[in-house]
Amino acid sequence: MHTRLVLLSSLLLLAATSGRGAISIYGSDTGADDLLLISASSGMGTSLGDTGRNLVVGLAYDPVNEILFGADAQTETLISIDLETGNSTTIGSLDIEQVTSLAFDAVNGILFAVDAVTDALYMVNTSTGVASSVGGLGFAGAMSGLAYDNGSGTLYGTDVTTNRLYSINTSTGTATSIGSLGIGGVHGLGFDEESNTLYGTSINTDELVSINTSTGTATTIGPLGFGAVQGLAIVPEPFGVHLIAMAFLAFLLRRSRRK
Repeated sequence: MHTRLVLLSSLLLLAATSGRGAISIYGSDTGADDLLLISASSGMGTSLGDTGRNLVVGLAYDPVNEILFGADAQTETLISIDLETGNSTTIGSLDIEQVTSLAFDAVNGILFAVDAVTDALYMVNTSTGVASSVGGLGFAGAMSGLAYDNGSGTLYGTDVTTNRLYSINTSTGTATSIGSLGIGGVHGLGFDEESNTLYGTSINTDELVSINTSTGTATTIGPLGFGAVQGLAIVPEPFGVHLIAMAFLAFLLRRSRRK
């Protein structure tokens, strides 16, 4: 915890002397097996390179250690992906039956995953890849997208059976419906701390969408240009990560006041 505080505080200090940070949206396309860079304004994706994997269904970014994680559903392994080339490296077996998505809590340094067979939330060891069950989601569906909002401490999920947005309790795994998305096939999910925007990708319409976190309603941004974008991650650059650092410091302040 101390090391993470030092790192996040350093990022906050750097950000204080810089301008407003920008973000990059990365996606994984299971049709072309490519890592994509996606425009937040138009939705159009550009290939950065082949991941060397056939089914990368989830992405999540650790801004402190600058690692893009991926979930390979074909081999059920956790991988890391190079942001410039798309090349991937195996970290280890997830040891779950059917991984569908990933999300990273940068404040606490926790990587989350969902298993479609057990309909449960898991925490993943980022060094070994081994996943440990948090608890059941509370319904039999297909939670296909995950995204974590570090500012509010909310884990969001999208289910392609009900086509609804959910909030997920990170202590129990229980999912609570927020509302209907209005579209189907939302697999990729990522939260932008800069604009407080939840982004998603629909494999039904092949579009990038923004999602209202209060109602669940999805609004089309534009066509992706790729037909099977199932993973999504927001990468702050160069110093957009300062918002995550601020959220962490606020968390520590709240905790100290309780003592």
